[in-house]
This record gives sequence, C-alpha cells and structure tokens, in this order.
Amino acid sequence: MNINDFKPGMRIRLVSTTDRFTDLVPGDRGTVLRAGDDRWDYRYTSESWGQFIDIAWDNGSSLTMLPGRGDVIEINEPNPAGALFRAER
Repeated sequence: MNINDFKPGMRIRLVSTTDRFTDLVPGDRGTVLRAGDDRWDYRYTSESWGQFIDIAWDNGSSLTMLPGRGDVIEINEPNPAGALFRAER
C-alpha cells in the first residue's frame, strides 16, 4: 500500500496506534479526510511527522495516523489484497 492509496471518503479500520493517550481501540472505524507525504508540527517543534492520514473517526476523534511512527490502519472496503499500510523503512 502507498500513502496515495488512501483517498478522501475511504473507510478504514484501526489495527494499532502508538498514541497512548487516545481512546481509540483496534477495530475502530473512520473515514479518510486527506493523506499526504509530509506533515509538520509547528506548534512544538520544526520536526516533520512524515506521511500522515487525517481521519474522522466514528467515535468523534480526529486523531491523525502517522504510519512512519508506527500507526497501522487497514482499508475497510472490499480489497483483494486485504493489506495493512505500514511505512516502508
């Protein structure tokens, strides 16, 4: 899977996240808002977060997934590969 495979409106499912403060649990579902190659965190540092997937979660959360930091999601639509998205290192 490639970051560009995640299109707005696509339904996804959480496999795992490294965010220890979220209420999201594996299996939670959401809708992709946008995805891209580079997200910067200007609030706290000038460090790039790398690839990102902004998601509107069904439980009301808006947690962004950062595949390069260990977050894993799965496309929740018919998908012959059934592949998980993990950042390539």
